[in-house]
Amino acid sequence: MNNNQSNKLIRIRNTPTVSAANNLLYVQEVGHLPSELAGKTQRKQIDSFLVIFVLKGAGYLRYDGAEYRVSEGQGIFIDCQKEHSYRCDPDNPWEVLWLHFNGNAAVYYYDLFQKKGCCIFFPQCIKDFVSIIYEIIANNAHKTNDTEIINSKLITDILTMILSNPGIHGPSDDYSYQMKSVKEYIDSHFTESINLDELSESFYMNKYYLTREFKKEYGETIFQHIIRRRIDYAKNLLSSTDKTIEEIALLSGFNDQSYFSRQFKKMVGVSSLNYRKEHKK
Repeated sequence: MNNNQSNKLIRIRNTPTVSAANNLLYVQEVGHLPSELAGKTQRKQIDSFLVIFVLKGAGYLRYDGAEYRVSEGQGIFIDCQKEHSYRCDPDNPWEVLWLHFNGNAAVYYYDLFQKKGCCIFFPQCIKDFVSIIYEIIANNAHKTNDTEIINSKLITDILTMILSNPGIHGPSDDYSYQMKSVKEYIDSHFTESINLDELSESFYMNKYYLTREFKKEYGETIFQHIIRRRIDYAKNLLSSTDKTIEEIALLSGFNDQSYFSRQFKKMVGVSSLNYRKEHKK
């Protein structure tokens, strides 16, 4: 299987023999989802374990009472008996590989994974990890007498790579990652109108949780961070351009010049005019 077939939907379902189901790790479903076909999935009480790896883009997972953002180079490993849902980022839809598997040893591997407080993992060698999943796809697309034993070996290889990877992290680390993603978004759009409801919806987080965790992570509220970034931007314009105060207020994200002037003096300690006189290049 050529792992460059990134524009094709691949979905292979497999029913194990009784012998494989009783003695081996076995494939239930494996595939590749291109970004143009990505959507939303919600399930619970499925007798299966699921590994998803993100080749490109990003998506969101809700699992075991927490929400996660998963992006390129990251994977998830979950027990599908628990209620879960996942969907692509509408602005950057993901391209993923997935593997549903099971077997008597599957619970043991998952329990080891859970002991590390895990949900998301980072393969140390992405190329090798991806190659193994494509090998599983190829192995089940053209079955032989050895398919099931090879499946078991390849699934074990996947799980070994996940469990031996120091890049595994759990919810507490992922919350920090989520807040970093929110901050990066704000830092790229602070001159635009940023609405807390829209922000929480975009990152699939309750707005009260988002507000609390952002302040915990960065020591300031989202509102304070936006205002600070706008004032810093305005300071640069005041010292390096001849634009009017009104123009600078608008360019910095303030629709009201008087409000800008009040916020500027409150944060900087001097008026915008005095700041310009002291710092104009």
